[in-house]
Amino acid sequence: MKSNSRAYRNKGFTLIELLTVIAIIGILAAILIPVVGRVRETGRSAKCTGNLRTLATALVLAAQDNRGLFPMAVDDSKSITDPDRDWMN
Repeated sequence: MKSNSRAYRNKGFTLIELLTVIAIIGILAAILIPVVGRVRETGRSAKCTGNLRTLATALVLAAQDNRGLFPMAVDDSKSITDPDRDWMN
């Protein structure tokens, strides 16, 4: 009879073993979810920094092409006839 009970035990996991595995997975998920959020925020920050650097480079290159003058913000609703007015010192 002992051999039959031993064979029956080796067929699968016990309820306690399954609950332990589920608890471990839950703990790991609780640790990883905030880390993933922080990584995403860091990625957004790096993307924003890169965009700002690209914009600054574009402004400097535009100024070099236009006698050292930077582009001026212009209200598109108003018509400006003087093209030199679009650039500022």
